[in-house]
Amino acid sequence: MMAVTYGYRYHRAMNTRQKGEYAQLQAQLRAAERGYTVSRPTTDARYDLVVDNGRSLERVQVNYAEGESTNASNSVVVRLTRKTNSNGAKARVYKRGEVDGLLVYVPQVNKVAYLPIELFDGKHNLSLRLAPCKNNQTKGVVFIKDYIW
Repeated sequence: MMAVTYGYRYHRAMNTRQKGEYAQLQAQLRAAERGYTVSRPTTDARYDLVVDNGRSLERVQVNYAEGESTNASNSVVVRLTRKTNSNGAKARVYKRGEVDGLLVYVPQVNKVAYLPIELFDGKHNLSLRLAPCKNNQTKGVVFIKDYIW
């Protein structure tokens, strides 16, 4: 099981925008540690960053995931919808062709996970397990340890 980080309690004072910016900074730091080049779109796009590993470019959405699942302990919910405009219009899910992956910062474990589009294409939410299930279930479970970036 991954340990809860000491600084996580200070994140609770941040608003949603600040959490998003913090998640982007964590993702950029992790990309730099991996030797990637990071670019940002200059106009509105469905993705937050482009990461370049020297062989390919990937469009990634960055997400801050701290919401605990209502039906499972030791898991967090990744919300996968964004409003299409500021007028409260219908929320859209991410689809293949719009993004290539998702970088999720999980403050409870102070880690960034890379989730490929196959895990979240067209979904509204995704649960990430921080520790094994109490009933030892593994089928259909997304464990964060398998996607640490």
